Amino acid sequence: MKKPYLGGLAALQYLVLTSATFGATTNFTVTPTSSGVYDSNNTIGVPGDSAPGFPTSSIASNGFGKTDAYFTPESLFDRSVTVGEVASISYWTKKDTTHTVEAADWSLVIYTKPYAGDVSTPTWYGDRYGSEPYFSSYLIDPANTWNLWSSDGPTNQMRFFESTAGAPGATFGSYTDPSWVTFSSQNALSGQPRSAQTILFFSLQTGSAWAAGFIGQIDGMTVTLIDGSVARINFEADTVDTDGDGVPDDTDHCVASDLRQKVDVNGAQLGVTSVNNTVGDDGCTVQDHVNACAATSENHGQYVSCITNLANEMKAGGFITNAQKAEMTNSAAQSNIGKK
Repeated sequence: MKKPYLGGLAALQYLVLTSATFGATTNFTVTPTSSGVYDSNNTIGVPGDSAPGFPTSSIASNGFGKTDAYFTPESLFDRSVTVGEVASISYWTKKDTTHTVEAADWSLVIYTKPYAGDVSTPTWYGDRYGSEPYFSSYLIDPANTWNLWSSDGPTNQMRFFESTAGAPGATFGSYTDPSWVTFSSQNALSGQPRSAQTILFFSLQTGSAWAAGFIGQIDGMTVTLIDGSVARINFEADTVDTDGDGVPDDTDHCVASDLRQKVDVNGAQLGVTSVNNTVGDDGCTVQDHVNACAATSENHGQYVSCITNLANEMKAGGFITNAQKAEMTNSAAQSNIGKK
């Protein structure tokens, strides 16, 4: 993997709702469009579906590719944190199968800062530690239910492994890996104590090998330090709506919609139709589809055919009358769009 983008991570600090001090709880909200959080980002918001204690929505992988979100201890706790200072970590996921049926899920990865004697091939981190939900002890993971994965829970207790690139003995996990308490107290594959290493990132990721097609949800990450400090990250659907069409950007397929009142298939010529330029559930207006026809048609005939198909679909869906369907197709035929 490539080194994560670091420039915007400081922006996360501005999402803090309570001040980060020793023993305090800090709360953060992260959406699919939060800046400085993601390296690869293939997420969408899921309104109205959230993990217990983290209202009111969540995010999910969109099934198109890998996602990795990164959080520095400095942004979460306003100071550096060593591995030995982490008392517990937990987060919630929800997907449509158990892990016995399909192992894929959001995983936790912890990167340490480079240190003298580390054996990592990449130079930007020292050690890489991971935990996969399907390796957890005392697994109870019903499908279509929010399941909590924690380093110290009575069920779904996370096991940890070291996957440092280039380190002899590195693995990507097994069903016999140790708990966080044991793992963090052991030496790293470099031979140096893990507990003394300074954490570079806490990261939640989908695996590059299976991210395509995976649409599982994630919410509610909590990191607790031994001094009692707690950071809670609430993953929420976006409320940003750039074009003001009522559809948030993270689910809007047309983030800069053409919002004119009436549909115009004539292009530069005068005159519009009587068809209302409504917004679909995908965030695209009728005019957006008309504009797409004009942009992709190589000649006038293709444009007329595209508008005709659009009008037929709208009529079949009950969105326009027969007269309006004829109005769209006739106006397109009389236009100069696509003519050389």
